[in-house]
Formats: sequence, structure tokens, C-alpha cells
Amino acid sequence: MIRVCIICEGPTEQRFVEDCLYPYLADRSIYIYTDNMAGNISTARIAHFVRNNFPAYDFVTTLVDFYGFKNNHYPNRESLENAITQAVKSLFNNVDPGIKFLPYVQMYEFEGLLFSEVQQFELVQDAWNDECLQQLKAIRVSFDNPEQINNSRETAPSKRLEKIFSYHYNKIEHGSLIAESIGLERIRDECPNFGVWLNWLESLGNQ
Repeated sequence: MIRVCIICEGPTEQRFVEDCLYPYLADRSIYIYTDNMAGNISTARIAHFVRNNFPAYDFVTTLVDFYGFKNNHYPNRESLENAITQAVKSLFNNVDPGIKFLPYVQMYEFEGLLFSEVQQFELVQDAWNDECLQQLKAIRVSFDNPEQINNSRETAPSKRLEKIFSYHYNKIEHGSLIAESIGLERIRDECPNFGVWLNWLESLGNQ
């Protein structure tokens, strides 16, 4: 049995992990535990969460949004993940904790994953109609993959969904339902960065 703690940005990511990743990985003898940072994300806060969780688990990782970081001056996901790793190392007296920790930052937000199959937004039943579907399709075909859906913080995936569905879209409730309906395999195929992270999680069963 491999015990993995996933430090989540907030309740939306935590619900996704518990509803979708937990049962999928439990079948591979990988048991997921979550810790919710409740927003206000920074490299320093993540480092302290990692240090506090590190002794209790075989591996620790993160599921946090690129746009979730306050004062984010990092140009891309790789530089931000490197900064997180360095912040963690600094709390371990610069001793490399090694394979036990891997940061993962979702581009640009968790909601981007849901564009892997836009038909599944029909689960937002109170607001669903053909116009919604056409708007979602138009967004999706404008980008090579769902993880690239972005122009600014004002047009990030969650902002686009708010505009389409207004108050009918509940990110905690609908996010997990839609992701579960799409399925992790489809999300993996559509979202390359998420796919690499999921592959890593699966590989832990071979440790």
C-alpha cells in the first residue's frame, strides 16, 4: 500500500481528487489523502504544507492552479514548479527530499480539464441548452488542448463558465460530476500536463 498526500488548492480540487482520483488509484493499491489549503496560495505556504505532511506519507504532491498563486510573476508552469521545489528544499535545510515530493501546477485552472469533453457540461441541467454547447465548442476548438484555454485572468476557464452558465454553475458540485462523467482516460488524452502527472501517480504503485 502506497500512501500519497495531495495538497489541494481548495474544495473544488479536493472534491475532484476524492471523487475521481481516489477510487481510480485505490484499485492500484495507491491510497490518496488530501489536505485543503483553502486558497491564498504561495510557494512558501505550499512548502510549509509539504513539511507538515511529509513524515506521514510515502509521497506528497500538489494540485494547485497556475492562476491560484497570489503575486504570480512566473512565466510558465515549469518555473513555478521549480520555485515550489526550491521552497520545500529550503525548509529541509536544502537536503533534497528526492522522489517523495513532486509539485504539480494545473494550467491554467482546474476548470480547463472539463473542456476535455464539453458535451458533459449538460450536467449543469438548469442552464443547459444548445447555445451553451455551441459556445463551449467554440472555446475548445480555439485552443490546441484544454490546458491552453486562457487569454488573461478575466478570460480563464472558470470566468468563461461563469459567463456561459451564470449562477447555475457550481464549481465544487459540477466540477467533480463533469470530470467523473468525462473520465480520467479522456482527460489524460486531452490534457498533456495532467497526463504526465497522472502517469507519475500511477507509477507509484510500482515503487
